[in-house]
Amino acid sequence: MHLTYRWRATLVIELGLLMAILDVTIVSVVLPQIATALHNDTFFFALIACAVCAVATIFIGRDPALEAAKAAKKRGEKVEESASMTVTP
Repeated sequence: MHLTYRWRATLVIELGLLMAILDVTIVSVVLPQIATALHNDTFFFALIACAVCAVATIFIGRDPALEAAKAAKKRGEKVEESASMTVTP
């Protein structure tokens, strides 16, 4: 069976989503036991997990090429636009 590039990319994305959901499920189930073992409140560990996810989301959502192009435009340099630099709402 020969898979096209799109199907391979779709399978990789699906596998990544499955692993993320599995990870969140495991952490949610084990979090109370971790809190009990460390003699701390479950809320504290949930807060730390949310903070880590928020910070990771901030860095994942940034496009370095787009940021570099914006900085170059501010300096007055000529920037060649490419398809990866287009921003769609």
